[in-house]
Amino acid sequence: MLAFGVLAMTVSHMADAGTFTVNSTNDGADADPDDGVCDIAPPTRPTGVCTLRVAIQQSNALDGLAMNQIELVGTAVYKLELGALEISESLVLKGNGAVIDAQMHN
Repeated sequence: MLAFGVLAMTVSHMADAGTFTVNSTNDGADADPDDGVCDIAPPTRPTGVCTLRVAIQQSNALDGLAMNQIELVGTAVYKLELGALEISESLVLKGNGAVIDAQMHN
């Protein structure tokens, strides 16, 4: 498990950044990772559910933008059940005592 206050991972680019607020501790993927909306469902059925994985997928889609930001709400545990997270763009993860649990769960 990884507990953190602020964790920064950078790939240098300079431009406007995107911000995504994670509101679910579930591990769901994005149906449309290029639509700019942090929601697990397709745009025709928005749910308002933004998972850490979806926020990272959306951040990755903002190619060339600098220091995208993902905010984890509260001190929750975010379990990664769908495998590793792939981060390909500049990113700051912000959380106030949040825990990312990357252990494989059965």
